[in-house]
Amino acid sequence: MPDTAGPTPAAPHGLSGRIRVLIVDDVKETRDKLKNIVNNDDELTVAGEAANGLEAVEQYDRLAPDVVSMDINMPVMDGIEATARITSAAQWKCVVIASIQTDAYYLRRAVVAGASEYLVLPVDPSEYTATLKRVARQKPTTPKTPPAPAPQ
Repeated sequence: MPDTAGPTPAAPHGLSGRIRVLIVDDVKETRDKLKNIVNNDDELTVAGEAANGLEAVEQYDRLAPDVVSMDINMPVMDGIEATARITSAAQWKCVVIASIQTDAYYLRRAVVAGASEYLVLPVDPSEYTATLKRVARQKPTTPKTPPAPAPQ
């Protein structure tokens, strides 16, 4: 789906101005391929990696990346649960699911969990990087504050 929302804002974070990506997949070979794609793009950089959903949540909290590339089927905690926890904490849709799963069941679960995009692996490198950039650029520029407590 092309981005037709108007001018592209500047990259969200990082001292280098690059979009910081957390890559999550339980298969090291897949993580390495995705890291290579990210590292070959001048606007992106790998902020960190994780091999399961629990590590992803911990890394997200520690590293505060601009966008997360998340697998679905992983040990310890799956990518759907990790996506729900991350997007709940982030209060915006910062997760791109990148999985071999093609079943609509997983797509529905990913959307309910708060994923912004769903890519099927193997993915075209230019589609992958364009998707990561598009999602990262949707990040609010000011943090959301929790609503004020209701008067008692």
